[in-house]
Amino acid sequence: METSRMPLLWTHTSSNSKFLKARNYEDLKVELMFRGVKEEDVPVTTTKRKDLLKTLEGERMVMEGMHPDDAFKLKTFKKQSRAPFSLLA
Repeated sequence: METSRMPLLWTHTSSNSKFLKARNYEDLKVELMFRGVKEEDVPVTTTKRKDLLKTLEGERMVMEGMHPDDAFKLKTFKKQSRAPFSLLA
């Protein structure tokens, strides 16, 4: 298949990657606020936003009956908000 005929989502360009990172950055904010974090308390960096989301997800899983050791080892989370989280790059 010619590169020019490939769907845009399949091609990896730096501008596309930057767009997705910016959108996912905002999606993390939406998810954190949905989970009760005040806007002024949302971390500035993507890494800190992800870390806080991991903590909140671990707490949620413990409340649902998962053992804390297992809950806080999770590397994924169940989306609670309507943030799209487009992870295609």
